[in-house]
Amino acid sequence: MKGKTLLILGALVGGTGILIYFLTRKPANPPPTDKGMVQPCPVGSLGDIDNDGWVTEGGDFELARKFWLGELVPTDEELRRADWDGCGFVTMWDVLDIWNYLLYGVYPN
Repeated sequence: MKGKTLLILGALVGGTGILIYFLTRKPANPPPTDKGMVQPCPVGSLGDIDNDGWVTEGGDFELARKFWLGELVPTDEELRRADWDGCGFVTMWDVLDIWNYLLYGVYPN
């Protein structure tokens, strides 16, 4: 499983063992140190607009903000990565979802 991390959590509930597996993407490259806040890229590459394996404040958040404000026009792939709610364009809510992911590491439902 090159490039992947397998996290195994175990718990006993009512005398019955429950084993939960989570498969997450682990980028091979180290996190950038010059782009502000950084979180690992969630599964499916949402939020990783610049395709560096990380969701960053100075890279991805700034790109999403510029797409939303109309300062830049995203390519089809950038749009797919920036459009977290799947509406077809970058909205304020997508930008806020990326910001919340950076702050709290919480991936939107």
